[in-house]
Formats: sequence, C-alpha cells, structure tokens
Amino acid sequence: MDGLTMLVENQFKLDPFLAPFEKALFIFYNKQIKKLKILHFVDEGFWLYYHRLKNSKFRWCMTQEEDLRLKQLES
Repeated sequence: MDGLTMLVENQFKLDPFLAPFEKALFIFYNKQIKKLKILHFVDEGFWLYYHRLKNSKFRWCMTQEEDLRLKQLES
C-alpha cells in the first residue's frame, strides 16, 4: 500500500490528503488486466481494495488518448 501511495504522490504529483483528493479513488491494474487494486483515501487513512480474476479479464473502456496517457505514465 505504501508503494501505491508513493506512486500517487511522486508520479502524479498529488497530495492525497488535500482536497479534492481526500476522498478519491486511484485505480491500478496489471498488464493482463486480471488484477485490480483500488487505493481509497478516506479522512486520515487508506483503504486498499484488491480483486483478482481467475479466467477472465476486466473490461476497461477508454479512448485511445487515455490509453496512451496511461502508457506514458507507466514508462
């Protein structure tokens, strides 16, 4: 969880404790789109939700521009 928090702070240059991010959800997924982690900032703490699919993939709807932006952030 600390690694994801550091990613939000360093990669995205955001402070999760400041508005409007204090109740935000940050969604992370693996390359195969079978594992999903959601970092949820609430009040003074974090929730980490994790879901893993066995035989299928999450369906992810995004435009090509959004997909390109995500890939650039991963680099």
